[in-house]
Amino acid sequence: MMSVALLAGCGGSKTTTTSPDMAAADMSGAPVIVGQHGRLIDYFNGMPLAGLTLTDGANSVTTDAGGGFLLPAPMGELLKPAASGSGFATLYLPEATAAAVDVDRGDVPMATTSAFALEQNILANDTSKSLVHILLAKGGACSSFAGGTITVNAPAGAKVAYFTTSGLPTSSTMFDIVAPKPAAVVYDVDPGADLDLTIAVPGCTQMPAGTVLNGMALTGKVTTMATEPGDNAAALTFVMQ
Repeated sequence: MMSVALLAGCGGSKTTTTSPDMAAADMSGAPVIVGQHGRLIDYFNGMPLAGLTLTDGANSVTTDAGGGFLLPAPMGELLKPAASGSGFATLYLPEATAAAVDVDRGDVPMATTSAFALEQNILANDTSKSLVHILLAKGGACSSFAGGTITVNAPAGAKVAYFTTSGLPTSSTMFDIVAPKPAAVVYDVDPGADLDLTIAVPGCTQMPAGTVLNGMALTGKVTTMATEPGDNAAALTFVMQ
């Protein structure tokens, strides 16, 4: 089946203030975690990344030895965190609204500056524009993403490339790659532009914006910034069933 999602991107810069580090908070026992948490991992090898910064604009935390982080996430609040650190490309995580007291972002892949530069070189993209990684999550009867396609309806000029199992965007067709690794990348996106994508995967249906995944209602939106300077990337997660 084919389904269409309208995804809005927001331009502008981010302002960060520092709050007490919540990464070391006691996460054992009752009550359940109140906040959004997850683990930053290396884009290629899946190793945990310690010492990187997560910020939601008002609060900042540092990932622990296992790459873990914990940020506030009051029920119903819009969540738009970004991750950054020395030697890594800044990553804007998928926008979501807290739908439960425990918002689990799971493993979040981060690209080193060199890996991001390699990706840009392969894509031969315009580095004054945005780049968005597309992650797909399986649910229901959806068993494979192989043979899927992503069509960019807007903005004009944006392009799609698919990742191979090696982690490089060199394929013209979609492989069965599941989160936390991206399945595709949309590039040459005008910063701040709305993304209108059609995702078609044989035997699967795309869940609409607002679908709740691990305690967060995914809005289908992400902050899109110019990829240079600062090696900024963004990610969007779609649930297929």
